[in-house]
Amino acid sequence: METAALMVVGALRGLRTASLLNVVVAHNGCLDSSINDYVQQETLCLRGEERQISLALQAIYFDSQQGEQ
Repeated sequence: METAALMVVGALRGLRTASLLNVVVAHNGCLDSSINDYVQQETLCLRGEERQISLALQAIYFDSQQGEQ
């Protein structure tokens, strides 16, 4: 939902936008047990979130380099 708002505002202002989403529960999984697993595996999830941030920063850098050429 938040991504949709960012995309709309970006389009209205002529900006390029992107979004990376971190999915905690599989589409066919049990929400309650999956959330509990997420809490119990906090360290593993934190590493995944850090890798996601790193990927986003790399993508922004790569995109900025392509725009200069």
